[in-house]
Amino acid sequence: MEALDGKQNTWTISNERAEPCLLGVEIVCGFRKGRSGPLSQPSVQINGRTVRFPVQLHSGQALTCEGPGGVRFWPGGMQPGQKIDVSTDVLMLHPGKNQITFSAEGAKAYSGDVNLLLYRLEPL
Repeated sequence: MEALDGKQNTWTISNERAEPCLLGVEIVCGFRKGRSGPLSQPSVQINGRTVRFPVQLHSGQALTCEGPGGVRFWPGGMQPGQKIDVSTDVLMLHPGKNQITFSAEGAKAYSGDVNLLLYRLEPL
C-alpha cells in the first residue's frame, strides 16, 4: 500500500483466526525526485501500542521486521543489511479487528514515495 501522504495513515485489518498472529513489516522509501529530507523514526502502532524504528530512511533504503529474523535496516546500493535492536512485541494482530497506524517524524518534509507492506508471519 502507498503509505505516506504527509500525515499518519490508519487502516483496520481483521484477524479471523481464534489466536493472535505475528505481523511482519517492510517499509521501503522509493526514488521519487524532489525529496527534501529523510523519513525519520518510522513507527507502526497496533491497537494503541507503538514500535518506533530508530532509523532515518532516504530514497532507496528499506527497513524489514521479520519476526524471528529481527529488524534490519537496508542502506541500499548492494550493501548488507544492518541489525537494529528494537522490541517488536507490539507487532501482533489480536483476533477480530485491529487498528494499524503508520507514521514518521518529518513525514511532511519527505516528498518521496513510501511503501508499507504488512504480512502475517505466524501462525500460518
